[in-house]
Amino acid sequence: MKKFSFVLLPILTFPAIAAACDNKDKATKNPDNQDQSASEIQKLKDELQYEITKATSKRNHYLGDYTDYAFNQSAKVIQEAVYVHHNAKTVEEVKKAIEKLKAGIKEIDAYFALSKEEKQKLARKDFNKALVAAKEAKAKLTKPSAIKVLDDSIAKAESNKEGDPHYFTSLLKWTYKSKKDIEEAQKLEEKSDKELLKLYLSKESNILNTFNREYNASGSFDMQAEKLKEIFKKANENKNEDYRDQEVNLRKEISEILEKISKEAITPSKANELAKLVKNGELIIGDDYKYILSDAFADNKKIKKVTLGKKIEKIERGAFDNSGVETITFNENLKSLEGFNNTKVKELTLPKKLEKFAAFNSTKITKLLLPKTLKSFALNNTFLEELEFESDFKFNTVSPDSYYESIAINQQLLPSLKKIYVSDDSAKKNLLEKLKTIITESKKIKLGEDYIKFLAYIVNVKIVKKFASINEDKKKKIIDALKGGTPKDETLKKETKSEINEFVADLKSENLKDTLEKVLNSYKYEKISAKNKFEVFDAAIEMLKDILRAYGFDLKTETIKNDPDLKQYHHETGVTPGEIINYFDSEKEKYENGKNGSDSNQWENIVQVKQAK
Repeated sequence: MKKFSFVLLPILTFPAIAAACDNKDKATKNPDNQDQSASEIQKLKDELQYEITKATSKRNHYLGDYTDYAFNQSAKVIQEAVYVHHNAKTVEEVKKAIEKLKAGIKEIDAYFALSKEEKQKLARKDFNKALVAAKEAKAKLTKPSAIKVLDDSIAKAESNKEGDPHYFTSLLKWTYKSKKDIEEAQKLEEKSDKELLKLYLSKESNILNTFNREYNASGSFDMQAEKLKEIFKKANENKNEDYRDQEVNLRKEISEILEKISKEAITPSKANELAKLVKNGELIIGDDYKYILSDAFADNKKIKKVTLGKKIEKIERGAFDNSGVETITFNENLKSLEGFNNTKVKELTLPKKLEKFAAFNSTKITKLLLPKTLKSFALNNTFLEELEFESDFKFNTVSPDSYYESIAINQQLLPSLKKIYVSDDSAKKNLLEKLKTIITESKKIKLGEDYIKFLAYIVNVKIVKKFASINEDKKKKIIDALKGGTPKDETLKKETKSEINEFVADLKSENLKDTLEKVLNSYKYEKISAKNKFEVFDAAIEMLKDILRAYGFDLKTETIKNDPDLKQYHHETGVTPGEIINYFDSEKEKYENGKNGSDSNQWENIVQVKQAK
């Protein structure tokens, strides 16, 4: 059972607190005239300490209650008593604290003794009373900022639905928080229009960060993010003094964008609410939604069947990953399909208008029919045996040595692939031409674009960012790797001198971090690929691997997946945790296989014309 967070002063230090207070009292006494008041306050503090200890001992019995109220409320009253014990200067303060603590615990005991039904009845009563108070407080407000606080609070209260498994817990939480909401709104009401406009403008960064985190993790709403920035920019440049109107208009413009997306997009938090409606394992997505965002419904084992609403156009990466999904009913409007990795799906019929497919990795799908509208296809699957291209399919983007933004078909990604069916001989010829493409030097480098970024990401996050915590033995091994990894071939050494040799000439433990940063900067894909020299590029790959081996990092997907440090977006490399977890192995295999060129004959027996039935 989840508990609210309360910061309690350490109860076990009461004797020390009492002793400190006692010593302080003694220090201020007149040796010749014992201060009776100080003696009395100390006795009362001892009594208060006794009551606190007793209440703290009793508090543990509240843990098994139907709700958290008794447990959390006892923390609150004990906290207040501890504060008085530590800070009280007068006898009256301590007396009142003792009375208040006793009364508080008595009230909590009375609540604790109630039946479940009585507690629910009381929760409803307190909730309704608090809701009326919030609405009455809102009616007295005039400032947009103040009204918004209570609008949101009241909307949250009214969203509670009886029958929800957490219904009464939600009532209690909202009832407790509503008082703070009213206080916050009343404080805002006292501010001037100018102050309130300035306060809202100061929230720009928070609003944009929240927007990008909740809605734009995959870049689906970049245009709206730019629009939000533009709105704030204009508002900041506005020098007029109609501050109230400016705030009203600013809030309206921002809310229109956010509300529209909120109604159309399913975020992970909204997915949690929708998952509560699952019946007999089936999740039905309503027709109001257009987008299922990154990681929505991920890890939900209760969902067995998914039925998409008519308007769903896009399902982002991570959605439904590691869930219990076995079957999916798509609509005909779906254009972009990601996610569903490591699910129990075995059969799949793709929508006729689908344009992007990057989903269902690590599933047991054995056959797929690709619609002619498809522009990109990325699947890493050891079970897929058969692919079929729909009639009139254009093979322009088919590639054996690419992954993103192409129809990626190779036996590293699809090792069990035995048959690829096309409609006629002309289609077979066109497809074979694409699959037989010889891998040139530049294409070999292109194959390693994501692989080198992934390696650089790990070096950055595991070594550079945590450099201060690395021991001297590991630092020495990394230095040896950097020095030993410089090319011995004179021609290659000349090519890589600007990248490595000049950095490691005077390499020591003291300048290791700076050297690593320089090496990583020189190994950025944009820089090193511009040389169009595969040997140089491959040497960079090997160097990064040597550095990680020296550090002691095991370059396996399982290691990456379970490493708590590798859960963050890294701006310099542009790598996200989801990308490296899902694609590290495939990118590694793609690159390493590409080093030896392409077997132009492997596809002759795989690509076949499908015979009409």
